[in-house]
Amino acid sequence: MKYNTLAISSSIAGTISWGDRIISVRKEKEKEKEKEKEKEKEKEKEKEKEKEKEKEKEKKKKRKRKEKEKKKKKKKKRKKKKKKNEKKKKRKKKEKEEKEKERKQVILKKNK
Repeated sequence: MKYNTLAISSSIAGTISWGDRIISVRKEKEKEKEKEKEKEKEKEKEKEKEKEKEKEKEKKKKRKRKEKEKKKKKKKKRKKKKKKNEKKKKRKKKEKEEKEKERKQVILKKNK
């Protein structure tokens, strides 16, 4: 309101350029405010992008961790299975040896 009355009073006095200057200064300030708002919006967008990147990184880390755990479990399972198979082989071998011993003893008894 002050600017309008100044512009009118100055234009009445004959200095139209002064009133125009006031109006142009006001418009420039408005433009600057708009530019600052746009900059703020850009900053917000950048922050959002950063947040998205962070989320993606976290997801990747989680995925990698899960894959590692899965591999570890598989390895452990394989190891366990291998151990079990080895035990089974040993047991069978032992049984076979015992049967062989028994067979030999039976043969020895028959021969005597």
